[in-house]
Formats: sequence, structure tokens, C-alpha cells
Amino acid sequence: MNVPVNFRSIAIATEFQSCFDKQRAAYLAAPEPSYAQRKADLKALAQLLKDNKDELVAAINADYGYRSEFETLFAEYFVVLETIADAAKNLKKWMKPQRRHVDFMTYPLARNRVIPQPLGVVGVIVPWNFPLNLSFCPLAAILAAAIGRWSRCRKTQRRSPRF
Repeated sequence: MNVPVNFRSIAIATEFQSCFDKQRAAYLAAPEPSYAQRKADLKALAQLLKDNKDELVAAINADYGYRSEFETLFAEYFVVLETIADAAKNLKKWMKPQRRHVDFMTYPLARNRVIPQPLGVVGVIVPWNFPLNLSFCPLAAILAAAIGRWSRCRKTQRRSPRF
């Protein structure tokens, strides 16, 4: 499951590889951000969306030729804001170590727990149909988990990836 992958043996575009290398270096510099930093990242993401709501809707509309503002707001924008709020609300609980059962007969007086930790860098490749929802919802989870991240949209989307 968590087996290291030799990325050098896989043919990856240089654009992706350079982005991945930068994210990996940033992750190794600060591998485990604090609760306050994760919360601040989620808050900044929500603020970015709120500040650019009209531009995001216009960009998605332009990418589709015409798409209802109502559809973009309710199928994507508000879902993303709710996902970010949910991640911020549950963040402390998700970071808390969890106790696990240990068989007394096998390990008497032993205790066991799972400590959630970031594992590295993850990429998000976004499909074309709901670009805002399918890029920012995973990004909210990634920020909450404090994993390094990079995102890539399809080449057919001309305007929305700029955000």
C-alpha cells in the first residue's frame, strides 16, 4: 500500500516532474504542519474562492461555451465551500491519535494507537466536467492531511485552470 515508487522509471512530462520535485522539497522542509497552519491553509483556500467567485464562474462559463451560473454555483462552488468548512470543523478530530485494540492474551498490558501523519506528495488530475468541484474538494482534504499537492487540469480548459 505505501510502497515507494521509483518515479524515475516512469515516463513523466518534465513540467510534472519539476512541479513534483518542488512539492517534494517543500514537504521535506516542513513534513508535519501544525493544526494552526492547516486551519490557516483551509481558511486561505476558502477566502481565495470567495474573493474570486465571479471570475471563477465566468471562466467556467467561457470554457463550456455557456453554462448556467446557477449550475456552477450550486453544483460546484457551494459544494467546495461546504467541503472546506467540514474539513476545518473536523480537523482536530482527524489529527488526534486513535486507540486500537490489542489482544490481551498475545500482548499483555500493551497499548496500541494510530497517529495520523502526512505521507508525502500527491497529484490531482482534474477531469473536464466539474473543474472547480473536482479540483478544490480533493485539495481541501489534501490541505487538512498536510500532504504536498499539485493540480493539473485538462488542456481543453483554457480559462479555469488559471485559478
